[in-house]
Amino acid sequence: MVHASSSETVDLVGRHRDLPISIETCPHYLLFAAEDIPDGATEYKCAPAIRDRRNNDALVAAVRDGRVDGVASDHSPSPASLKTGDFMASWGGISGVQYTLPALWESLRRGGEGGPEDLVAVHRALSGFPARMLGMHHLKGRYVA
Repeated sequence: MVHASSSETVDLVGRHRDLPISIETCPHYLLFAAEDIPDGATEYKCAPAIRDRRNNDALVAAVRDGRVDGVASDHSPSPASLKTGDFMASWGGISGVQYTLPALWESLRRGGEGGPEDLVAVHRALSGFPARMLGMHHLKGRYVA
């Protein structure tokens, strides 16, 4: 499952972990909350939509405990001219590959203390998961304490 924005998705996938399935979310679904976004703010327009803080906190917890396997930017850049004006006509994506690590870290830190367990979660989501997906887990993406 890619671009999971709903904590309900995590619960649904969790009931089917016996299947070869993984779940990935994006940093903007962890960091931004719908109630903090001004009406018509096209720079936050994406699909699926950004949800409320309660949902985000549940997604952050799922990244922390490993129920969400990975975090990927869903990098969808556009010229600024396509992200202004009419909300419905605005480009529906967020440019963010360069912010994946700091956004993930800030999300985890906000929901906890930014301790060693959060560093393990960052590693698992940004290194371990991609290595497994590419079949390179025997060479890359291992956490060595």
